Amino acid sequence: MDEPTALDLQTAGYVQIADRDLGLVETQDSEAMTRLETAIQNRRCVAWVGAGMSRPIYRSWNELLDNIAQQAGLARRPGETEPVFVQRCKKELEKYGDDRYREVLEEVFAPVLPAQQCTDNHHRLLRAGFTAYVTTNFDQCIERANDDELIRHFHAWPKDIAPTGIEAFERRHLYHIHGVDAAAGLYDASCGFPNVVLAAEDYDKAYRKDRRLTSFLEWLFAEASVLFCGYSLAEEAFAECIQQFVISQDAVAENLGDLGATLEEREHFALWRCGAVVARKLGGIYVRAGAVAEVRSAVLERFTRYARRFRLTPILYADGPDETHYYLNQVLVHLGQTFEYRRLRGN
Repeated sequence: MDEPTALDLQTAGYVQIADRDLGLVETQDSEAMTRLETAIQNRRCVAWVGAGMSRPIYRSWNELLDNIAQQAGLARRPGETEPVFVQRCKKELEKYGDDRYREVLEEVFAPVLPAQQCTDNHHRLLRAGFTAYVTTNFDQCIERANDDELIRHFHAWPKDIAPTGIEAFERRHLYHIHGVDAAAGLYDASCGFPNVVLAAEDYDKAYRKDRRLTSFLEWLFAEASVLFCGYSLAEEAFAECIQQFVISQDAVAENLGDLGATLEEREHFALWRCGAVVARKLGGIYVRAGAVAEVRSAVLERFTRYARRFRLTPILYADGPDETHYYLNQVLVHLGQTFEYRRLRGN
C-alpha cells in the first residue's frame, strides 16, 4: 500500500501528534509524562507490570484462557466473568485427578519462546528508577531481567505479602500479588502452582477473606504513584479494591479535615497504545482525532465513579501496525535515563 499523502490524512481526520520523539499523542500526555518523571525522581512511583509486557515470550491473556478451556473441554458462557469460567474449568479438570489442574497450569503458562528469558522492556523498567514493582503475572520475566540485582527482595501471595504495603521505599522490591510459578526457587514453594489467584474461589480468598492483599493495595495507592503498563485494568477484583480504597480515603480526608489538614492525593498513570499512521515521507506520525478521545475515554471508563479519590491519568503513545511497541520502547528508554543518572551519582 502506498504511503498516505497529507491530503489523504487530512481528509480522513488525522492530526499530527504532539511529541514525535516519544510518540506522545497530545500535549496533555507530554505534561503527564513530566509529572510521572517527577514522581520517579521523588522515589514515590511504583511500576505495575501487566502480561502485555511479556509478549511474545508468553501467550496473551486471551490465549491462556483459550488453552485452559481447551484442556477442560468447556466453552465460556455469555456474560461469564473470567474467574467464574476458570473456576468451572478447574472443577472439570479435577475430575481427572487432584494434580490435573496444576499440570494444565504448568503447561498453559509455559513460555512460547523458552530460550528467551525476558524482553528488553523488562530491563528498561528495572533501570527506570521505580521504587518497587507489582505484577499479577505468573511468569518470572522481571526476575530474569534482574542481572544487576536492582531488585533486592521478592514477595508473592499467599504467604509473603506484607499488609502494610511496600516495606521500605529505599529497598527495591518485586510483589507477585497473584502468586507465581516458583520453579526458579526465588519464592517459597507455597507460592507456586496451583497457589495462584486465577479461579473465582482464589479471588474470593485473596481479595475478600485474606485482607493482606487488599490492605497492601490500599496502602500502595495512598503512598505512591502507580504506573500501569501492559495491564488492561479490567479485572473486577481490581475495581473492587479501588472502590474500597476510595471509601477509606474519604474517611481519612474527613478525619484530616476535622484537624484542619488536607489529604495528599497521589496521581496514577497508565501507558496506553493509540493506533497511528507513520508517514515517513511527510516526516510525521498521525492519529485519528476522534480515536484519541475514544481511547482516553475507554481507559477511564471503569474509574469514573472513583475519579474524585483515584486520579488515573492515561498517557497515550502512538503505535502503528508496522511499528508495534516502538514508542512504548522509546518511553521506557526515556524513563530509564533518570535512574541511570542517579546511579552514576551514587544515589
